[in-house]
Amino acid sequence: MIMKYYSTIKKILLWAAASIVLNACGTPNSAIHSGSHTQKQFQISGASTSGQLVIERIELTDQKARSSVNLSVGQTLSPLAKIKFKGKGVLNGNWLFDGQVIEQININLNHGSLLVLNIKPTTKIPVITPGSHKLKLNILQPSVTFKQPELKIFVSTQ
Repeated sequence: MIMKYYSTIKKILLWAAASIVLNACGTPNSAIHSGSHTQKQFQISGASTSGQLVIERIELTDQKARSSVNLSVGQTLSPLAKIKFKGKGVLNGNWLFDGQVIEQININLNHGSLLVLNIKPTTKIPVITPGSHKLKLNILQPSVTFKQPELKIFVSTQ
């Protein structure tokens, strides 16, 4: 009689195990987060983490992996921050354009080791004034012990 119910019992146990794992770990390529970001603005990859959150490295480029960009007035810019971290905790910061906050971030990192962060599509980078400008992802929490990189932008009238 046990053999008759073996298939049903097996399905129930597999479903229960899958539910426990998803509830404990979150969903793939996402994080429990608050603020205005959605899953499309960042992606987390790597193994599970433990301990306090530590930022090990930040790489700031445009979508073509350049650390300095030449643009014409009115062109758009899509910055990309690759953040290598270990541990878990809340990452707070903001995107700065010439020292002015243009977007705030607040992400709870509970798994992974690499965060790829984009600026929101609705955030406008004010590329309207010709000259040299700087874009920076300013990490406020956890404290960062190294100089945070800046994306250099030169805007021309042509």
